[in-house]
Amino acid sequence: MNNQQLLNIASRLGYSMQKNGAETFRVEDSIARILSALGATDINVFVINSCFMVSMKSEEGTVLSEIRRCTEKSTDLYKIDRLNSLCRKICSEKMDYDSIIAEIDDIESKKVYPFLVKLLGFTIISVGFSFLFGGGLLELAAALIISVIVYPLIFSMDRLSTGIFFKNIVASGLIALLTILLSAFLFEVQIDKVIIGTFMNLVPGVALTTSMRDIIAGDLISGKNTLTEALIIALGMALGAGIVMASLGFLM
Repeated sequence: MNNQQLLNIASRLGYSMQKNGAETFRVEDSIARILSALGATDINVFVINSCFMVSMKSEEGTVLSEIRRCTEKSTDLYKIDRLNSLCRKICSEKMDYDSIIAEIDDIESKKVYPFLVKLLGFTIISVGFSFLFGGGLLELAAALIISVIVYPLIFSMDRLSTGIFFKNIVASGLIALLTILLSAFLFEVQIDKVIIGTFMNLVPGVALTTSMRDIIAGDLISGKNTLTEALIIALGMALGAGIVMASLGFLM
């Protein structure tokens, strides 16, 4: 396996792990171990939220490097698990180049869940947390109705690559608006239970956890960037709901 092939494997694997939500330490450690197992020397891997960089030295002493900007961000634990397994397999079995690339292509080709499955998950989370926070049957029914209305909008904004801050302002504002209108005109519910339960779909729990793990591992730049992203999401949620509730309170 030549040096350019090694670099391509590192770039493909590292980028795929990063865009699917792996922690900084996991990406850097996995790629360094793979390159070392495949015979590379003087390996350097540097990852931040929006960029993946790797360099290594060829047998002739030439430094080879590649930088990839990561504009796609999601959380896909299934793909991360398969990529982790592939990394361990490469290190233990010394796979050839074509086999590794074929495995990466197979992992990346896996489709995300269809719309109806995502809608079902969104609804279950909303109803479940509304119940967990003390909501009754009316609150659960309201959370169900609101989820069915709100999620198609969120899905559409994701397809259009809408900024996460704007998306959360719109989604949280619509949730608050629908909850208040539902309680005022259809059946009275405990507004806070419905809003909080539905909001749990938007809470950046994975981002907060990842940021803490990065900071504890010493990756302060990535940790602070991810923490900032989580705070921006939370700010968008607060602004959206706050603007709607304040406006309706003033009008009513």
